[in-house]
Amino acid sequence: MKIFGAILGAVISLSVVCGCFDAGIGDGIDETAFEEGALAGEAGSFWEKVELYWEILATLLGFNDKAGQLKLEYRKEGFSFDDTPHDVNRDTAISMNRMGEMEASFDAHHEAVGHFTKAIDACPGYTEAYYNRGISYLKMRRFEEAADDLELVVKRERENVDAYNALGVAYDGLLRFDDAVAAFKKAIELDPEHVVVHHHLANTYAHTEEYNAAIVNFTRAIELDSGFGEAYFNRGIVYLEVKAYDDAVTDFGRAIELDTERFAAYYNMGFAYELKGDLEAAVESYTEAAALESRNLDVYFRRGVTYDSLGRYDEAIADYDRVLDLDPELPEAYNNRGWAYMMTGDYASALKDVDRSLGLDPGNPYYLDTRANILREVGSLDEAMVNIERAIEEEPEFAYFYYTRGLIHRDMGDAAKARADLETACDRGVEEACGALEDL
Repeated sequence: MKIFGAILGAVISLSVVCGCFDAGIGDGIDETAFEEGALAGEAGSFWEKVELYWEILATLLGFNDKAGQLKLEYRKEGFSFDDTPHDVNRDTAISMNRMGEMEASFDAHHEAVGHFTKAIDACPGYTEAYYNRGISYLKMRRFEEAADDLELVVKRERENVDAYNALGVAYDGLLRFDDAVAAFKKAIELDPEHVVVHHHLANTYAHTEEYNAAIVNFTRAIELDSGFGEAYFNRGIVYLEVKAYDDAVTDFGRAIELDTERFAAYYNMGFAYELKGDLEAAVESYTEAAALESRNLDVYFRRGVTYDSLGRYDEAIADYDRVLDLDPELPEAYNNRGWAYMMTGDYASALKDVDRSLGLDPGNPYYLDTRANILREVGSLDEAMVNIERAIEEEPEFAYFYYTRGLIHRDMGDAAKARADLETACDRGVEEACGALEDL
């Protein structure tokens, strides 16, 4: 599972070119708040935002001196006005943009887009409104519209790091990975120490499976901000992909140190331990994850698989019970519980479960293999052979099926066919088959 999360910038102030006023560049993204959905540059508290909303509304309805009020507000934000007469389009654009910013701060991005669009309609040269609308489109995952707006911004603001960063996120969302890399690299050229851009570039490299480049950029983000938990977490995911399980465990551990409530870090740490063969540690991590999200079926499923591997079949059955309580139509849970029942000698329950899994997913070769093993255990060898033959037809490259068929041939007394299948399985890496060959 790849969790690569995009971390977006904030709605910020950019230059405005409307023919009637100019504005300076804003302060950019607040690099102390990188979490998804964080917005910088708006009113600080809930009540400040409410007060701002009514202030803008009163202005639009004519209850305030519009020109004077807006000039006062926008001088506070670094805007400079010329001495030309009052311009209604200018003031309308500013008001609509401010309302959009306030709505975006509440994650009301659909409404925010409407107000940013009105600002643009009133003042087509209003670059800030294009940027803000682009960010809202990103939050809505409307990547095409976001890219259109942000491309316009970088044409007008060729040294705007935040716009290139956001444009890269939009391109990544559109699977235009080469364009995303180019946008992020341009942002890094402008600001080599921009933590978020390095992180986004690393994510894009991970999406294209350029894992070494991803690790380099995640590492650079961590060098720039040692408390950047998301970078540790995502680098851990990449380490999983390249089978560097010890490094993955270390990174997930660091992510947990920075956020002890991070379910995904515990879960993926458990998976890393499982893959490296430290099954007891895997159980501990999965148990920590389950304590944080008690209704997450994935964590119970994986812990059940780990209990299976440890031979703790009653505990595995209990976890599969929890999974099926949460999703009664999950065929792999019935299959795995059926296997665990078989290992405890409860063949009736085992056969009932695997038949249920095949009812939900007919012809699945892995479930047919489970059924063949159960039937072999109860001595129904002819029926077991029918099932494993069907499994091999469906998935002829899966080595374990030859191990199962070899055991059935052995139990049927056909040593030559048993040896041929067990040798095939052993040659393909099934250690149990190699052991069975020695005993044949």
